[in-house]
Amino acid sequence: MKYIKNFKIREQQFDNSWCAGFSMAALLNATKNTDTYNAHDIMRTLYPEVSEQDLPNCATFPNQMIEYGKSQGRDIHYQEGVPSYEQVDQLTKDNVGIMILAQSVSQNPNDPHLGHALAVVGNAKLMTKKNLLLESLGYRIINPRCRFKPITFIIQS
Repeated sequence: MKYIKNFKIREQQFDNSWCAGFSMAALLNATKNTDTYNAHDIMRTLYPEVSEQDLPNCATFPNQMIEYGKSQGRDIHYQEGVPSYEQVDQLTKDNVGIMILAQSVSQNPNDPHLGHALAVVGNAKLMTKKNLLLESLGYRIINPRCRFKPITFIIQS
């Protein structure tokens, strides 16, 4: 298993709408080898006029995260679709992070979880047993709502 250098879980999302802020902070801290960034400060930068009481209800849009990342000296690109294992592998080797913005499959427009941001912090090759040994490829992902070790998601070919 490979991880972005200097990656560690520094904070947890709990009950707010800042998943992209937490993911961005985790990736910036890891790739810059610092503890400077946190979700609250990122959200405060994006919403300077919002009260502290209302700030937990603010969510972000992809263009906001792209602009914030660029303002921090990162070369950020938007890609439609799932990155390949090879892309994740190369970006991990290059100490570059990826944020996945997942969309809900729910058809309910009132679903509070219509989207969620996750930080890809590495990759893995796993051996699975199902009548025979098969090699599976996976991403190492940190979900800002969890304070545990990263989760491996299997990429189906």
